[in-house]
Amino acid sequence: MDRITFDALLLAWFGAIENGLSAFVAFMGTTMTMETIGREGPGWLDVGDDKVNLFGMGRHKLCRKSACAAGPVSLNKRALEAVGDETDASRWLGALLASQDKVFGTAADALTALNEDLVADWDRSGMARPVFIDDRLAASAMARHLEHDGSLLSRLLIEPARRQRLDHALQEAASGPFGRFLPNATDYFWGIREQRVRKLELKDGHLIEPDRPQGLSIPFERLQLRQALLDGVLLPNLFLMFLVLAILPRVRVVGGLRQIGYVALFHSILLAVLDENVPEERDLAAELQVRENAWGMRVIDEKTSVREQLAGLPEGALFPDLLRQYRLRTFAETTDDLKLVRENARWRKIGKAAIKAT
Repeated sequence: MDRITFDALLLAWFGAIENGLSAFVAFMGTTMTMETIGREGPGWLDVGDDKVNLFGMGRHKLCRKSACAAGPVSLNKRALEAVGDETDASRWLGALLASQDKVFGTAADALTALNEDLVADWDRSGMARPVFIDDRLAASAMARHLEHDGSLLSRLLIEPARRQRLDHALQEAASGPFGRFLPNATDYFWGIREQRVRKLELKDGHLIEPDRPQGLSIPFERLQLRQALLDGVLLPNLFLMFLVLAILPRVRVVGGLRQIGYVALFHSILLAVLDENVPEERDLAAELQVRENAWGMRVIDEKTSVREQLAGLPEGALFPDLLRQYRLRTFAETTDDLKLVRENARWRKIGKAAIKAT
């Protein structure tokens, strides 16, 4: 129901239909707190004129607990029904209230289930189904890579010389012209303690919480990292997550304007640390010359609320009807002549630097 998220999902659905695909993967970040700032975040449902506290959690908890770990949760039935009494909620409220009696292990579990129900209701013909995944799948995939000491990621993270080279590549990328795109808030992994994601620092062979002597402390060893991932104590940072979910398996990713910058950096970092004397790494380096990355977030950038837009669409066929509408619009009309790109501060600064250099 969030405008930006809805439009990104809609564009992905369009892409699947136009390419004859029956399904596509939609990644949902879950490391953020339930409320990020001013009634924003996964704990709030945007209904246009107002926002609903989706799970009825107190503001103090919303600001302190992370979506991947907050729970158990159930829907705030009373608040949702009140919205239905005041506005036209026929296109989404029923799908949500079908889960009113369910208790979900975490907020992330709830959001996955609710999003699946909403899309199934908006496209009852089942033309293309999203497969919703989040950071926890990345943790499981990362744990699989760490099963064997000979895997690429095991070598890069655990062998001292290889990790030193990786650290250097990360630092070089951060100091380069695209460095402002690079997320570097934590060292390789996030920690989870007391239902909240924690920043970690690699120090003296351990991942620790900075300035918290009683916080997490995990040996930076292959088996210990693997077990912590399986136990839900660690999540991969964005770099490792993209490696295991997209770059290494060669999956095309579509995201926001910042993602276009940092995924290209992730490719260059990986290329910088591959050993051309190892056949499999040499082959991977050749494949990485093709960067599977594209802009998708806010290509569609509607100004009306999702609730208002949905109210005027046929029940059970919202996405197919929107597909017909957008097929009649040009790319320039949909993006307002790339206004979002032209006015993006990061890309504008890089563009000016490139012009100055030439």
